Amino acid sequence: MHSAIIKFILVMVMMSSQSSIVMGPQLPDEVPKSPEEIWIENTIESLTLPEKIGQLIITGLDGENLKDDEELMINSQQVGGIIFLGHNVKKEVQFLELRNSIPKTEIPLFMAIDQEGGRVQRLPMNRSDFPSALNMGETPEKAYAYGEQIGEALLNFNMNMNFAPVLDVFSNPYNKVIGNRAYGRSPERVATVGVDVMKGMQSTGIITSVKHFPGHGDTSMDSHEGLPVVTHKLERLLSFEWIPFKAAIESGADMVMTAHILLPEIDPEYPATMSKVIITEHLRGTLGFEGVVITDDLVMGAISKKYPYETAVLKAVEAGVDILLISNNDYVDEIQHALYRAVQNGTIEESRIDDSLKRILALKYKYLVAKN
Repeated sequence: MHSAIIKFILVMVMMSSQSSIVMGPQLPDEVPKSPEEIWIENTIESLTLPEKIGQLIITGLDGENLKDDEELMINSQQVGGIIFLGHNVKKEVQFLELRNSIPKTEIPLFMAIDQEGGRVQRLPMNRSDFPSALNMGETPEKAYAYGEQIGEALLNFNMNMNFAPVLDVFSNPYNKVIGNRAYGRSPERVATVGVDVMKGMQSTGIITSVKHFPGHGDTSMDSHEGLPVVTHKLERLLSFEWIPFKAAIESGADMVMTAHILLPEIDPEYPATMSKVIITEHLRGTLGFEGVVITDDLVMGAISKKYPYETAVLKAVEAGVDILLISNNDYVDEIQHALYRAVQNGTIEESRIDDSLKRILALKYKYLVAKN
């Protein structure tokens, strides 16, 4: 009797052992997707290739009022956002009317502006309301409050994105394009104050874009006019120009704007905006930035005087840029067609477009979808 029981137990043990071998270890239940992941996936699946490409573009308007062809462009070409420049802004009522005339789209639009303070501000307000960065104040509390004040002013005009703060270090006294737009003459000062201003703006719900990577502070040429050349080696950049950007990235920077400058010691062939070495290898790799990368305006002389738009656009996307900023909407068609052809002929994989789209949509979800 006892031997029969022992045999039965042995058989059951063997069967259990074989079952575990066949079935393998039990896998944990699949983690459910978040609402953000579901929204991003569904949105990408719903878009055609031209519509995907449209989301990679922020463009401008011609004047103080929205034109019929601009409204058609927004609706039919599904651009990702609008930038408002000085020629779009004259008075408070006019600017509000222009802003509110922009049609609502299924995917929310970035509504972007350059509101730095000092000599670079677009809002129709007294310039003394927002002093220059260099004269902004010394303490972190003042910097954070300054960012909050800018953010609240932008919200009053229904803006959601600011191309600021400037994280360039004012290290070249002959640099007129940056000058007092910088928060200081040392990287530590710029990092401390610039990051607090960024956080202050973010606290109000404004998307920030720190600029101009890889550093526009030690140039003498204005990139609006031509292509500046900076001869610093990587060691200098890591220990000086990139300190503020590294601090901002570690503090949750939403977006980084590229500079149209040539760094021959890093990439002798292409300016930063079009350089895979600078954008992918260093901004994303060395500094670990995982957010959205946007170009400075592609109509600026540093790019437009040297490269056809098709070349600039394709190289920028290949380099790892997510958003192409082109203030003149006359070139939106050209940009879209250039990227469409590149995907169709295999020069750029559609998955590369999708990678940028995922980052863009994640930013839109965080600020423009989840909060509404």
